[in-house]
Amino acid sequence: MNSYSRSVLITIITIIFILTACTGNAEARKRGFPLFFVINTGDVMYKVADLPEEMQSDPEWNGWVLGYKCSHFGILWADFRTWDRQLVVFKDSTFSDLPTELRQELEIQYPFSDCQRNVWNRFGWIVLTGVLGTGIFSRFRGRE
Repeated sequence: MNSYSRSVLITIITIIFILTACTGNAEARKRGFPLFFVINTGDVMYKVADLPEEMQSDPEWNGWVLGYKCSHFGILWADFRTWDRQLVVFKDSTFSDLPTELRQELEIQYPFSDCQRNVWNRFGWIVLTGVLGTGIFSRFRGRE
């Protein structure tokens, strides 16, 4: 199973889980029910490309990649907001800053939108917002 198929499967399972958790009989809705979410925060690094040719020839940079280090806030592993984006080189969880001139040049060539993020991480916030909006709408629609 490739990573795209795995992402789609996880997305479908998550949607089914959320829809199941949001449904119930009328008695449960009157009293309310606890709803939990997995909140993701902190720093994360996303690969954007392999290192430029001039850096790959240096054995010191063997295994390193070009990517963005940023802070993020997410729910159920779907990023709702990313900030403090900085283009860096990294390997596993170790990163190194790029010289300012090189970083500015590479940021034009490799924008944040080119980061290799899975479908759920990139667009899951749309699904979650839709599910939440539908739940709120259906809850208040029945009230007179």
